[in-house]
Amino acid sequence: MKLIFGLVGILLMLLFLGAVFFKLKIVALGVVMAIGIAMMAYDTWLSLGE
Repeated sequence: MKLIFGLVGILLMLLFLGAVFFKLKIVALGVVMAIGIAMMAYDTWLSLGE
C-alpha cells in the first residue's frame, strides 16, 4: 500500500512541478525542483524499507 501511495505522490508532484517549470522555463528553478524530487523519491524508497 505504501508503494502505491508513494508512486501516486511522486507522480502528482512531477505533474505539478513540471507544469510550473514548462510555464516559467527558469533553469535554476528546474535544478531546485529536480533536487527536491530526487529527495522525495529517496525518502519514499527509504520508507518502503520499513
